[in-house]
Amino acid sequence: MRINILIGGKAGQGINKVSEIVSRVLIGLGYFTFNYRDYPSLVRGGHNFNVLCVSDERVGSIGSVLDVIVAMDDKTVELHKDELKEGGEIISFEAFKDPKNSENFGTSKTKGFEGLGRNLNIAQAGALIKILGINKKVLVEEIERQFKESDEAVAAAKKGYESEESKFEFKDLEGHIEIMHGSRAVALGAINSEIDVYVAYPMTPATGVMHELAARQDREKKFMVFQPENEIAVVNAGLGASFAGAKVMIGSSGGGYDLMTEGLSLQGISEIPLVVYLASRPGPGTGVPTYSTQCDLDIALRGGHGEFPRVVIAPGDPVECIEKTNECFYLSEKFGALSILLSDKHLAESEFSSDKEPNKIIPIKVKRKVPGEGIVKASSYEHDKDGNTTESAELTKKNNDARIVKYEDIKNE
Repeated sequence: MRINILIGGKAGQGINKVSEIVSRVLIGLGYFTFNYRDYPSLVRGGHNFNVLCVSDERVGSIGSVLDVIVAMDDKTVELHKDELKEGGEIISFEAFKDPKNSENFGTSKTKGFEGLGRNLNIAQAGALIKILGINKKVLVEEIERQFKESDEAVAAAKKGYESEESKFEFKDLEGHIEIMHGSRAVALGAINSEIDVYVAYPMTPATGVMHELAARQDREKKFMVFQPENEIAVVNAGLGASFAGAKVMIGSSGGGYDLMTEGLSLQGISEIPLVVYLASRPGPGTGVPTYSTQCDLDIALRGGHGEFPRVVIAPGDPVECIEKTNECFYLSEKFGALSILLSDKHLAESEFSSDKEPNKIIPIKVKRKVPGEGIVKASSYEHDKDGNTTESAELTKKNNDARIVKYEDIKNE
């Protein structure tokens, strides 16, 4: 069984909350979900929607044909009705003004929802749970878990539930399933690798990793998140911290990564370990910031001056994000190489469900020579084994050949 549910409206109307409630109920019953978020580059308003795909097998994307539309405004129905399959369901909400709030909400096709205010989206979740044929008790337990001591929320959920008729029959399945998005998984992979410093400047869709790590730094007390003034400062601060002995990851997207390429070339010749999280956005230029393509692939593979060893790893789901972030740190530390973890909005911001466990953590035991253990130099110039600048043709060729040979060592590893 596999169905697609679209939940649409304006920013701030509770679209994500409806998706969250329904997803939590479904994974509790043993189903897999995939939640895709679509939104314009606006703080408020515009047309926003989530597509929630539900299946009894693992799922990593959405379908183009809808089984159910939950519409928080008329525009949602207008824009998406042609995507609804024959016999599909629409939970529609006509506009009205809540007397206690100046914002537009909506009222169900079944009257009597006036006055619910911000609990209206909970009523919508309840209506959707009923259409899916799920027991009301399961809905109420989830609402009580998410909204402790909120009789109004429970009442709204029940009211929405009782307004609809069941169309599907989602039975209780066995299995333990977790929900995670790629940004959180990358953060966990970095923590598993014992990261010391994460340096980044906000840029969609890379910002999620910075938020995830920043939210954990006080609790974990083992690493620091730092936001400098721009992406050029990001890469240089990251290299400086790594040179001092820290395990470092930096992050950006699209145009921000472009600004880093000179610094990444500095990594190539200095061989200071560095991990880069690159979450692609559509380009060129600022492009379409909140949508998903793989436009940064070529610059991830080739960006910089001359040839130098780099690893580019593209995970496909959050479990792989945990594993591959760890591999990036391992390879960067062992070989003094640039390791790039390549992502996009689909992976970074969508919510995947999975019953898989990540592979065992690879321990990173490389002991680097750091300042304080003798004289240590790093230079953007060609240099001898002690870091002293050279213009020797013989040594320049020898060093370039050695950098290319390192590619083979990394491949063998």
